[in-house]
Amino acid sequence: MPREVFDIKEFTKIASGAREIRVVWKEDFAKVKARTNNILYTCKMPFDAVEKFLSSYKGTVIEFNKKPKIEEKPRRSQRRRAKQAVEGQEASYSSQEEGV
Repeated sequence: MPREVFDIKEFTKIASGAREIRVVWKEDFAKVKARTNNILYTCKMPFDAVEKFLSSYKGTVIEFNKKPKIEEKPRRSQRRRAKQAVEGQEASYSSQEEGV
């Protein structure tokens, strides 16, 4: 049975002695699996932690799926500007209908 490790630093120490690392990309996180001689260790990590971990790991890495693209939410000021632009377009559209 695999063992799940919840601490990323502890997982990094365990993974240094692993034969291979497998990364399964999910929508919100990545599941990293480290195969040692006796036990399979797993750890769920955010994307930035996985990239940092993989850059320091020097063994075999196998990746499943493709890393999903992260859609960043627009900042409040960008949302406000977009809303104002839509309202402005609606106002100009309604004034054009009145003139017809």
